[in-house]
Amino acid sequence: MTAWDWGAPPQCSGDYCGALVIAAPGEPDILLPPVGAAAISRDVSDQLFRKLADLGMSGNTIGDEDFQPDLAQRWERERPASIVFHLDPRARWQDGRPVTAADVVFTYGVYTDSLVNSPFRPALRLIIAVMTLASSALVLQAGQRWH
Repeated sequence: MTAWDWGAPPQCSGDYCGALVIAAPGEPDILLPPVGAAAISRDVSDQLFRKLADLGMSGNTIGDEDFQPDLAQRWERERPASIVFHLDPRARWQDGRPVTAADVVFTYGVYTDSLVNSPFRPALRLIIAVMTLASSALVLQAGQRWH
């Protein structure tokens, strides 16, 4: 089961029902995404922790046409430098509680905290604020226009 449940699992009668099997040439160093920099760690944690949106097959990061909804069901540009994300209402943590915008804001805070010193922190330098708008909506404000 992933970090949140998208509904009832499909019926399965095989040997690995409900199990995620990842073949890797070694062990992950840590499964805490903000500090797990090894490729094996990212491969595993990417299966456990969802992104707001995921990059499509073309790998085009210019604009948002190639991004696919993931934790966010949809998004729209509020202004040239801000994007409002609306979370998928089906997103649940393993204990059944809904994933909230506050959870995303907390996660952003961990990634950008200087004490955590995440290796991904520089990649977030253009985001100047992440704020909740409602329990299932948040806004990312950039210091300059999103491309």
